[in-house]
Amino acid sequence: MPPCRLIETVLLSRSLSVEEWWDSRHGFFLTFTVNRKMSSDSEKKLVVLMTAPNREEARTIAHTLVGERLAACCNVVGGVGSIYRWEGKVEEAGEVLVIIKTSAERFPALERRIRELHSYDVPEVLALPVETGSGPYLRWLDESL
Repeated sequence: MPPCRLIETVLLSRSLSVEEWWDSRHGFFLTFTVNRKMSSDSEKKLVVLMTAPNREEARTIAHTLVGERLAACCNVVGGVGSIYRWEGKVEEAGEVLVIIKTSAERFPALERRIRELHSYDVPEVLALPVETGSGPYLRWLDESL
C-alpha cells in the first residue's frame, strides 16, 4: 500500500481530522482533510434560513443571535424577492435573507428568540441539516456556540 493510502486509512479508522502529515521517510508533507459525519443529536449542525423585511431588522436579529451564542455565524444577504401566499392573496415583497449556522441543540432557543425579535406574525425559520463539512469549520462552529 502506498504511504499516502496507509496514512489515510489509519486516520480514517481512528476518526481523526488532519490537515497535514509529515512523511519523514520521503521528506514531504501530505495534506488532506477528513470530513466527519455528525453522529449524535448533540453534534448535529443546522443551517437555518430566515427572512426579514429590511436590512436593519436582519442585522439586529443576526447580532443578537451571535451575541447570545445561539448562532455561530449569520450571513445577511440583501436583494431577495419573495412571492408567497398570505391571507388568501398572492403577495410579492423584497426581503433580506439571513443564513444562520447553529446546532440542533440550540435550535429551540434560537427559534424562540427569532420569534421574540421579528416583526412578522409568522417569520420564516427553516432548519436544514448539515450532513458533513470541513473538520476545522465544524470545530470552530462548536467553539462559537
